[in-house]
Formats: sequence, structure tokens, C-alpha cells
Amino acid sequence: MRDDFNQTKRSFDDVIYIAQKDTESVLDDYGNKAYCEPKKLFCCVSPLDGYTDVTAYGEKVTKTYKTYLDKRKFNDVFHEGDKVYLDGATPKNEKAYGSKANYLIDSVRNQNRKICIYFQKISKGSE
Repeated sequence: MRDDFNQTKRSFDDVIYIAQKDTESVLDDYGNKAYCEPKKLFCCVSPLDGYTDVTAYGEKVTKTYKTYLDKRKFNDVFHEGDKVYLDGATPKNEKAYGSKANYLIDSVRNQNRKICIYFQKISKGSE
């Protein structure tokens, strides 16, 4: 069943989950914000390529993906720091929302008709 995060009725290549930061929750014992329940999103996710991406991300270019979403539907929905499940990761059987996520939203860039979202891989031991 598709929820309101889906862009169109057509089938996309990738199914990802995004856990947004819970803006209404209090901080946990470690000073971190909690995350909302992950929502499924059907979109096309692609690795970075091109001169400007390599210049901007350097060695991290191999650990970064991007996607383009409709600005009318997704404006101010996703924010830097939201957790993302890519490369086959799913939120199934996780105890805390976002605990099995393997990417973070690094950048949300508004464009004319689309929003470009960059996903950065979470390195183990960085949290």
C-alpha cells in the first residue's frame, strides 16, 4: 500500500525509508533527539557523479547518493539530519526509530521545480 510520501502512481527503482527528527520530543540521555516512525518513499536514488559533485564531496563522493523530489509536495518535509535506510536496509524489528538507518540527509537543496536531497553514509562509530 502506498502512503502520501509517494510521488506518482508509477513504479520507481528504489524503495527507501526516511525517519524524520521528532521536533516535539525531548532529548534522550545522550542529548540526541528522537526520530519519528520511518515512512516509505518510492523514488530514484543515484550516486554522485560529475565535476561539481567530486569537487564538493571529495573522497566522500563514493558514500553519497542524491535524489530529486517534487518541490510542491515535499517542500519543508525533509531536513538535514533525518535518517535514511538505503542499500536494502529496512526499519523492520528496530527497537528505536532510526537505529538501523545507514544514511543521513546531508543537504536539502531547493531548486525551481524539484528539491535535491543528498544522503551521506553513516560511518560506524560516528554516533
